[in-house]
Formats: sequence, structure tokens, C-alpha cells
Amino acid sequence: MECICSLFILLVSANAVQVKVGNPKEKDFVPTKEWQTVQPGQQIQKGLHVRMNLEKGTVEAKQIDETNSDSSAVLVLDQANEDKPALDKEELKQILAALKNDDRSESESDPKDLAGQRSYEEIKKEFDTLDFGVKTEAEIITELHKDYMQTKDDKRKVQILVDLEYYVHQIDNGLNFLKMGGLRDIIIPGLNSSFEEIRLNCAYVFGSCVQNNIKAQIMAYETNIIEILVRLIATDTVEVKNKCLYGLSALCLQFPIAQKKLVESGALSEFALIVSQRDPILSKLQKKIIVSLYDLVLEPELTKQNLQYYQNQNETDNVEMYSEKLRQYNVSNIKGQLLANNWCDIANTYLKRVYEESITTGEFDHDLVEKTLYFISLFSQNCRDHFTNSKIVIEQFRRSYDLLANDDDSGYFKKLASLCSVIMSKIRIRDEL
Repeated sequence: MECICSLFILLVSANAVQVKVGNPKEKDFVPTKEWQTVQPGQQIQKGLHVRMNLEKGTVEAKQIDETNSDSSAVLVLDQANEDKPALDKEELKQILAALKNDDRSESESDPKDLAGQRSYEEIKKEFDTLDFGVKTEAEIITELHKDYMQTKDDKRKVQILVDLEYYVHQIDNGLNFLKMGGLRDIIIPGLNSSFEEIRLNCAYVFGSCVQNNIKAQIMAYETNIIEILVRLIATDTVEVKNKCLYGLSALCLQFPIAQKKLVESGALSEFALIVSQRDPILSKLQKKIIVSLYDLVLEPELTKQNLQYYQNQNETDNVEMYSEKLRQYNVSNIKGQLLANNWCDIANTYLKRVYEESITTGEFDHDLVEKTLYFISLFSQNCRDHFTNSKIVIEQFRRSYDLLANDDDSGYFKKLASLCSVIMSKIRIRDEL
């Protein structure tokens, strides 16, 4: 293959550079924008591109292209080099010989120089034997499970549970954790531990493990964990109660069969006792119960809407799926069970208490009011008689949010005011009858 090695030099000398190649013939070189061979004895004016064709042994030059801003291949001569004599042919030959020697192939190298070098296969084999400590999440969970089973230190167990909670959020990790015996070996024994932090974190790990993870939910349903969580909600500290409620909600949402077991466990009665208490310490837990029950009651309503939509679209497969899901919701019948457990009075009393606390403190907990109003709205038709004496409270909420909506560009307060109006309209229907 023909190889041309060129050396580009930008001449910045104030004087002309003379290239002497052995012929005394004197003649000025006339540059153009194209490369031209410089004849022996010709003088090259300053400011030209000059290159040496080391293969042909000739010197070439051209005018500088001002539009070319790429100077990566240009060597700027030092001012100190201006007065040095030009290279002759012998020096050019020496440069060429040196370049060729540097470019010799590896096969021509001295065997002694290659003695310490290894082949690609040898290097690859050595890398394969290295242990960089990189582990998959499944391996980490397995090790955490093993460490938990081996340690007797409660504080160490708590730290392991914290680490597990981080990983089991991911659906595959949560399912793998249960498959390796996480419920049997860690969660259920931990919920029965005498150490509060272990009970709390086991409930937290469980909730994260089954949340939006239907396969994990099914595996958990087959144990007695619902009864254990309900018992702890009834008897344990507020902190543990909160985490147990999180676990219950994560297990039962979008899982009507688990909701049936939730009802059978007596959970709704325990929820009623907690929400009925006037205890500031329980306020956070009460709010979570209201939100959880709202979600459970809303699910069959949304399923009805989806079923009707797919019936109108004549999508047989989806009609069958939502019909079966609605049948299961009707079996658990969360809304009917709440009505049977006096939740009309409980919800009405709770709404009044939220309003009284807002007046006492001088400010509304808007999120709490929102969740309570949505819960009330689901029962407004079934509990008209109970909610009639709350019309004043609901109307006060509506007026307050109408005023707040004037300075709210987000539309949040307007939405709450409209929700109050919807509830009031449903209550008035009963009054007119």
C-alpha cells in the first residue's frame, strides 16, 4: 500500500525561507491555492503552507487557505528556528529512515522485548478470574435474608429490614423475597417480635413487597398475615399501627378476595373504634384509615364504569374480566359492611370534628378536608338522613373554598368547593322527598 508521510509547516518567519536541495538554479517560487512542487534552488516566500513528501523526496507549497480554520495538522515554527539553515537531502533521508524504523510491525520486534507481553486470551482469562464484588439485587436480597436468620442482634435485624425495604419495592425483587421464604422466615416472626422496631419495620417491608405486586399479594393472602396485622392495629403503638395499616392497604387494594378476608378479620370494627376517638395522637392514623376505606369503596364503582364501557365497545374479553372482578367485589361488599357497622354516624361525626379543629386552629388542613369530603361523597346517598344535620358544616366548607378559589390559579380550591356542592345536592334530594 502506498504510504505518503507529510509534514505540514506554517511559516511565520518575517524573512523568506530558502529550501536548498542541491541545484543552484535560482528562481522565485510562484504559489497558488493548489499544492506545487518547489524546484531546486527556488526561494519560498513567507506565509505559505509547506510540506515535504518524504516518499518522493520533494518539497511542495501552496497559499494558506484562510477559510480553513482547522489547524490540528499545522505545526507553527518557533521564532528561534527562523535563522536555522534549511534541510538538505541527506537530512531528509535520515528523517525518513527514522520514521520507518519507528513504524515497524510487532512481528519484527526483538523477541526479548515481547517476553513480558501476554496474549489476548491470557489477559481475558485473568480478567475472568477477578472478583470485582459486583452483585445482582437478587444476590443481595439472598445475603440479607441469610444475615437476618443468623444474627441474634435486634438492632442488626432492624438495619437488615431497612435494607430489604429498599430493594423489595421492585416487583421482581419483592416476589423473589417471598419465594425464598421471606414471609415465613422474617416477616411473620418479626411481626410477633417483642422488639417494637422489628415489628414496625417488618410491617413496612411487607407493605413495600406486595404493593402493586399481584403475584406477591396472592402468596401473602395464603398466609394468616391479615389477621396478624389487624391484631397489631388494635393493640400496638401508634407507630406500628401506621405501618400495619400500610401493609394491609397494599395487600387489599385491587384484590377483592383479600378484602373479603379483611372484613372477616374484624378490621372494619377496629377502624371504627380508632376513627371515633378524639385523640390528636391518632389523627394521622385516622386520616390514613379514611383514605384506605375510600379507595376500597371506590374500586367497585370504577369497575362498574369500566364494565359498562367495554360492554358498549363489545369487547368480550374485557367484559368477562370486569364482570368477574365486579362479582368478587360484590362478595366482599366493603361498602355494605361499612354501612352495617354504623359508618354513616362515624363519618358524619368525623366530618364535624375536622371542621371544629379547623375553626379552633384558625386554618384548614386542606388535604384532610379533601379526603374526608371524598369519603362522605361516596355515602351521601346512603347516609342522607345522617348527613342532613351536617349541611351547615358542608356549606361552610363550600363558602370558604369559594373565597380561596378567587386567588388560586391551580383550581384546587374550586374543585373542593364543587365537591361540597355535589354533596349538598344529594342531601337536598332527600329533603325534598
